[in-house]
Amino acid sequence: MHENAHLVGLDNQCDKLLNTTNSQNFISQFHLLEPALAAKEDQMDNAEYNANKYLHQLPEDFIIADLAKLKPIHRDNSLNFILHLDVQRYNSLLAIVKSELGALKRAILGLQV
Repeated sequence: MHENAHLVGLDNQCDKLLNTTNSQNFISQFHLLEPALAAKEDQMDNAEYNANKYLHQLPEDFIIADLAKLKPIHRDNSLNFILHLDVQRYNSLLAIVKSELGALKRAILGLQV
């Protein structure tokens, strides 16, 4: 820690950062000691849990009709056209992510190869 950190109020932040770094080092060393077989089963359960968690956290698709009411496409405003394109791309990306997470869940359960 810098000798003048207390003058600008950074002494508490430095202590917190040091404690966080020490905790992270301890946790990473602890994980090295875990048995490999138990870790593999936990990884499968953890992967399924994470797939479910992320699938449920995904937002709903944007409704293009509502967007058209709020931001109609006119000749005068080309940014609205770009917004509509980006929303369609975003909805497509969400569909792909949802599909892949669903496939991951089925693969973990052994229902899909």
